Formats: sequence, C-alpha cells, structure tokens
Amino acid sequence: MTHPKIQAVHVRTVRVPLPVPHTTASGTVAESPLVLTDIECDDGSVGHSIVFTYTPAALKPVADLVSGFGEWIKGDAAAPCEVEQKLARRLRLLGPQGLTGIAVAAIDMALWDAAARRQQMSLTQLLGGTAKPINAYGAIGYDGVDICA
Repeated sequence: MTHPKIQAVHVRTVRVPLPVPHTTASGTVAESPLVLTDIECDDGSVGHSIVFTYTPAALKPVADLVSGFGEWIKGDAAAPCEVEQKLARRLRLLGPQGLTGIAVAAIDMALWDAAARRQQMSLTQLLGGTAKPINAYGAIGYDGVDICA
C-alpha cells in the first residue's frame, strides 16, 4: 500500500477552563492544558489529535517536541507504524515515557486519524473492528458527595 507523504505538522496549545475546578491530592486543576496537532499530507488529507499535558508547565515543551519531531518526519510516508518505529529509533536514549511519549502519541494519533479519513471510515473500521456499545465509566473526581450527587 502506498501512503501519501507528510507535508506539514502544525501544532498549537490551548488552555481550556474547566467549568468546575477539580481538586486532587496534588492540588486543584482549573483548566485542561492541551496540545492540538494537525498533520497535512500531500494528497490533501489531514489528521488531527489532542493530547492532555497534565500541567500548563508542560504545554510549550510538548508542543516544541511535536514540532521538532514533525521536522524529522516531513516528507516521509504517512504510515503510522513506520513513523512510530522511526521516532522510537531516534528517541532510544530518551525513552518512550514522559513528555517524549506524549509528543509521539500526538503524531501517532494524527497519522491514524488521517489514514481513517482518507478511507472515509472510522478508525475502528479501518483497524478491522466493529463499532458496538461497551461498558465504561467516567471518573468525575473526588470533590465530595455534594458535588458528585
């Protein structure tokens, strides 16, 4: 299968205020610090991703990493597995954890999103799955019974 080439990687940061701040043992979280990534391919397809950086202090470093890694992959085939392997080789000494892992995830998700959009199907379908209901839960925090009720 031939893949289009990665033409550009665009990165921006946003800080989305939470309607109700969330208190944890390590402090109060009043906003969601997010890095948004768009990968443009030479066939016109675009993939998008959003990663949560846990703290506003990590926004710029993660965005800078995504931009830097984007330079490494510009002109490469928009093949998620191949790109992930290339980045893993380049980052062997840093390892896949922490901020580098978040940045690689941003690129990986955007590439998979672009692949699914090119085929005009959901990622579930692209990967051979079937969309079906699943049991899940949503963590709503531990801010007390009054807020959670």
